[in-house]
Amino acid sequence: MQPADRPAFDAATIEKGRILASAGYCAECHTAAGGKAYAGNFPIASPFGTIYGSNLTPDPETGIGLWSPEAFRRAMHEGVDREGARLFPAIPFDHFTKMTDADVDAVYAYIMSEVEPVRQATLEPTIPFPLNLRFLQAGWGSFSSITAAIRMIRRNRRNGTAAPIWSKGSPIAAPAIRRATRSGPKSAPSNMAARWSTAGPRPR
Repeated sequence: MQPADRPAFDAATIEKGRILASAGYCAECHTAAGGKAYAGNFPIASPFGTIYGSNLTPDPETGIGLWSPEAFRRAMHEGVDREGARLFPAIPFDHFTKMTDADVDAVYAYIMSEVEPVRQATLEPTIPFPLNLRFLQAGWGSFSSITAAIRMIRRNRRNGTAAPIWSKGSPIAAPAIRRATRSGPKSAPSNMAARWSTAGPRPR
């Protein structure tokens, strides 16, 4: 999607996105020490090697400037990028399934409207072969989906409701800020080895 083709964003949506991005620790994991905000290359250590936070600025070449809202939602909810490649486990998309599409769209609106575009390529992860092969992440994604479902079932039981576990933004969930907030930054994920889902059609 070219910048001129992006939808218009109202001030309230942009402000909501700013708040949610802050609640979700987006800047912390996508800003290197001494670097520009959201320009990526923050090192995230894992048992498998170092993963670097990607460039989330609206730069069209090295950031997400050409991403559509649909592509951004897919990355947030399924861990699959604009080109259909599975993302490495630094992105905790299994947590972000609690966010509604409107929540994610608000974060997109904030990034595209308020974040300065920065041309900076993301460093390659140091994940060794064969763990760096993207197709292997599909199996981990299935496990991640199961563990996320178990967490939601337990939460539903605690709240005394039988709401569908697959319902994004279920009314049993807390308000938008709580949906975006996790119990720690990406550098301390709950399930580093399982953060991918099966890929489908590629929204761009």
